[in-house]
Amino acid sequence: FEVFKIRKGKTSPQGLLVSTVILGMCALAISVTLLSIAPQYVSFGAQSYDADGVRKACDLKDTVGDDAKCRLTNFARFVGTQTMSNRLFSLAFFYGQVVFVGISMVSLLHAFCRRRDGLYDESDDVFDDEDGDDMEVLGEELRSWDDGRT
Repeated sequence: FEVFKIRKGKTSPQGLLVSTVILGMCALAISVTLLSIAPQYVSFGAQSYDADGVRKACDLKDTVGDDAKCRLTNFARFVGTQTMSNRLFSLAFFYGQVVFVGISMVSLLHAFCRRRDGLYDESDDVFDDEDGDDMEVLGEELRSWDDGRT
């Protein structure tokens, strides 16, 4: 399945826009997933405080009250606010994580259990290129660059 071909100097503006949006969504998804994987670090970073001469890492209980010793990161504060105000967001996130883990496990199991027959079809070569001279042009550029250095 291919919508836009992404090539140096030949990609359409629409393809670049769609790719940028997809990369932005991936970055957001990774950031929110990191909040689930490493909540301590994503919420507080490297913050710590001294309690009776002992260095302690920040915890959620240290962010409330008059003697608040730690501050949440802006990202953790934003996600926490959205989660509490939009219950649908938190439910969708939770069940989305469950579905993602389930599909990943089934895919991993399928990859380990399938037969390794020679299912490779030479007509589906991913290196086929209608501009077959790209490597030749690259080789010429490298040779000319090398000649210029000596």
